[in-house]
Amino acid sequence: LLAQRWASVEKQLAGKDYVMGKTFTVADGYLYNMTRWAKRVEMDLSAFPNVAAFIARVEARPKVIEALKAEGLM
Repeated sequence: LLAQRWASVEKQLAGKDYVMGKTFTVADGYLYNMTRWAKRVEMDLSAFPNVAAFIARVEARPKVIEALKAEGLM
């Protein structure tokens, strides 16, 4: 069931930088948080290249880096 949900997210991200297109929105922050939870429960997202690219884009954002460091997560 979870794999089906991630497959849906994979399709949603096809051809886009972020959930709504080129602009980072609150939906992206929430989705990024979900990807972090997936890692925590050892869910492998490697079958979803658009999701992986999304994670990389979000993790490259200066404020995300700052927040992760402040929380001791990086």
